[in-house]
Amino acid sequence: MKKIYSLIVFAGCLFGFVACEQDLPVYDTPECHLNFFYSGVRTTKDTDSIHALSSYSFIYGPDDVKSDTIWFDVETMGFVSDVDRPIQLVQLDTVNNATPDVHYVSFNNPSIVGKYVMPAGKARTRIPIVVLRDPSLKQGDVNLRFTFGDNGYFSPGYPVLAVRNLIISDLLSRPSLWDYANYTTMNGVERYYGEYGRRLHQFLIDETGEKWDDEYIKKIVDGDNGYFTYLFMKLGQRLKEVNAERQAQGLDVLREEDGTPVFIYTYY
Repeated sequence: MKKIYSLIVFAGCLFGFVACEQDLPVYDTPECHLNFFYSGVRTTKDTDSIHALSSYSFIYGPDDVKSDTIWFDVETMGFVSDVDRPIQLVQLDTVNNATPDVHYVSFNNPSIVGKYVMPAGKARTRIPIVVLRDPSLKQGDVNLRFTFGDNGYFSPGYPVLAVRNLIISDLLSRPSLWDYANYTTMNGVERYYGEYGRRLHQFLIDETGEKWDDEYIKKIVDGDNGYFTYLFMKLGQRLKEVNAERQAQGLDVLREEDGTPVFIYTYY
């Protein structure tokens, strides 16, 4: 009798589970949204936000380069489609706004608008931003802050994922991953090599022969910890030597544009 009762209870639970499963709502929302896709996102000690900031400087390339293309990964929220769907980009107001067709190819320019498309059957793609080498970039950076427009096919997704800011320059500019090493590890070790400054940036380039752009910074931070320690010990020592040489010649120590001495420091 106890066995029969147990079977009845089990059957009742099974029926209830099936009934609940049948009652689950089916995802049928027709709205589709777009976000920028971030791979290998890392937080720093200063912020828990994603790295929404990017930078590009023509100074790293040949003098005859007048334009270049930066690619951004985007992905959909919602169903995929069996047809290509256009993506609309919109510039947002910010400090030192980039000027369309002066600092970058405008988003509605016929030469590029056809490349803003989510291909059929895809939930992720790459879209280009074409930057232009205007002479004004030798005087200072400009900012291109942009998001997705609502075009009937897509609307912006999560606010923190739907906006990007691209700094365009023809000078040394702060790499977006400069603070990539500025974090505290799980065992409490703090890694930090200095506040950004153009003179410090140029010093690092001169002493190592590397660009000290996002690619290189990520490489050394994600690489061997021992090498990271050794590199900045040597660079710190080299900075002291350079300043001593300058002072022996009657010159001032290396300073940033605001007069702050160039300084490298690491804590371990």
